[in-house]
Amino acid sequence: MVRQEKRAPMCSLHSVPHNVDHCLVCARSEFEGLLEKKPTEDDVTNYHMDLIAGLANMRQS
Repeated sequence: MVRQEKRAPMCSLHSVPHNVDHCLVCARSEFEGLLEKKPTEDDVTNYHMDLIAGLANMRQS
């Protein structure tokens, strides 16, 4: 009986996955919950304040 060596997936040897299926799993694990979380009122207010400040900085440039 020949024992087969277990090999690490190629994507674990690189900084980014190379297999399409591994890319999908990686992306899902990275962004899981981000699009499912409902923003709070403070999140929306902070976003708008940052947007207004950014636009003001662009106009001054």
